[in-house]
Amino acid sequence: MTSQRIRNLASRIGFILSAMLITSFMAIYNGYPLFFNHDSAVYIFQGLRSENLPDRPILYAVFIFFIGRMYSLWFIVIFQSFAMSFIIFLYFKYLSPPKGLGARYLSFVAFASLFTSLSFEASWIMPDFFSSICALCVGLILFTPKMNRFDSIIAHGSIVLSVGMHNSHFYIFLACILIFICLKVFKSVRRDYAKLQIQSAKLLVLLLTIFVGNIFLIGVQYFYTGYSKGPRGGDAFLFSNLVEMGIMDEYLDHACPLEKYSICKYKDSLPNNFLWDSKSPINKGKGWEENIDEYSVINRKIIFSKFFIKVIYKSSIYSIKQIFNNDMSDNVQHGEYVIQAVKTMFPRDIPDHEKSSQYHGNLNIGFVNYSQIVIFGFCFSLNILSLLYFPLPIAQRYLLIYFCVVLIVNAALCGSLSGVFPRYQARVAWILPLPLFLFMNLNSRARSIHSKLFTLTK
Repeated sequence: MTSQRIRNLASRIGFILSAMLITSFMAIYNGYPLFFNHDSAVYIFQGLRSENLPDRPILYAVFIFFIGRMYSLWFIVIFQSFAMSFIIFLYFKYLSPPKGLGARYLSFVAFASLFTSLSFEASWIMPDFFSSICALCVGLILFTPKMNRFDSIIAHGSIVLSVGMHNSHFYIFLACILIFICLKVFKSVRRDYAKLQIQSAKLLVLLLTIFVGNIFLIGVQYFYTGYSKGPRGGDAFLFSNLVEMGIMDEYLDHACPLEKYSICKYKDSLPNNFLWDSKSPINKGKGWEENIDEYSVINRKIIFSKFFIKVIYKSSIYSIKQIFNNDMSDNVQHGEYVIQAVKTMFPRDIPDHEKSSQYHGNLNIGFVNYSQIVIFGFCFSLNILSLLYFPLPIAQRYLLIYFCVVLIVNAALCGSLSGVFPRYQARVAWILPLPLFLFMNLNSRARSIHSKLFTLTK
């Protein structure tokens, strides 16, 4: 290895480590990793006990157990910040002109960490972090004509790992890839794909990688719990969302005189917060698993009945609400169960935890929350206007399309199947400004030197 290559490698490592420090800003500001109410604690205990829970996969719990190794949750933040910094660096390495790469890269990381949810997600003990990792890796593979073997293995491996971290990931990214496959029916798109070197084989490999991620989750689930099936929480989440939409009440009024559903005895008192209300029918008896088959049957009967049009209408409304609902302020709750989890699993962390702002209820993220809402609205509008009215370079145009597809599919699936919750959109909203930094100062000379990817459309 020549001295020049050593210097280049050292500078890139320096950029990534600097970005890692910036990305972990929110945890440093808080004085400890961030938690989401009781959910973060559930993942911590799930990893310790190797539990098969009906509402969530075990993979993130195993991740916490192995990365933290029952020593400190700071290792989770370090890993997540490094992983995110490295994946973002690959975007600048492959999709941005080399001149000024480091400055643009660190500028984006600092901007996204200080003014959007990037640092919040990297500092959070929640699997939502892997939503943007998966989104970025799928996009990187799609739009990089020739990636070196090491980076390709990292990108594909990250997808496999990310898919199993949350119930929604498999469906979201399967849908995104299928949309890009379906776009090939248009001749102009096939021509653009040829210029971008998005071959059918690449799309099929991505599709296969998504399925491998799901198989990997099932394997891990079986190894730790003896259950060969993944979690079935999706049926309960959809049932709950139909309750909130008001559709379930109408259906049960119609069906209960004809069917012997156990839920019928509660049909006049179903709470809107069906999953988490302590008095909800789902939290009585043996809990989720007792009636999950019944919920699944009812869901299917509603979807394939006269209520279908109403489901589509309500789902559309919820999806639109979810797109623009990326508020982080609802995500900083701190429950007693978290305190118990830290004391049990990470006793060395107790002093840091008890000094943290979130522990005392005075974590203030109002400015970052407000700036994210403004930046998201501005970038989303700018991207749509740019796609409609400006002759963008091919790579920039399709990257914008891809990011918009991710945001819309994420909102549609989460809003329709689970409900409108800020954390679902906040986890991916921060990626929207990325193209602005990637293609900054992209003049004609840089375009011709860098890659055919930046050939302007006629």
